[in-house]
Amino acid sequence: MAALLESDAACGEEGGSPYNSNNNMRGRSLRGLTAAVEAALQSKNEARNALGKPPLASYYREYALLQEVTKAAARLNCGGITVAHTASDISPFSVTSFCSVGLAAGLVDAADMVPFEPPPAEG
Repeated sequence: MAALLESDAACGEEGGSPYNSNNNMRGRSLRGLTAAVEAALQSKNEARNALGKPPLASYYREYALLQEVTKAAARLNCGGITVAHTASDISPFSVTSFCSVGLAAGLVDAADMVPFEPPPAEG
């Protein structure tokens, strides 16, 4: 899926990735997304440190990258995506909270995010 995001060499070049046009992905790269996830992780760990909490587990980086690359690639390949969050109040220290990285990068749109609401119980 990462291959669906442009390589750094192809970013902004004519004739680069076939995904350059009509999809608002020009100039985006896996390297840029990785840097943004790492910056968010550092910021979250600094906030946790200020609260006297330990840093987030090392696997957060991989899960956050997997999450954001998957959403971006699905949106790009399918022309859209709907992301359903099962909680309306997302903890700032959850893997889900890294959705802010994809939003800030323009890889996902806020309109793509919807709350998951189970149907009312029959009774």
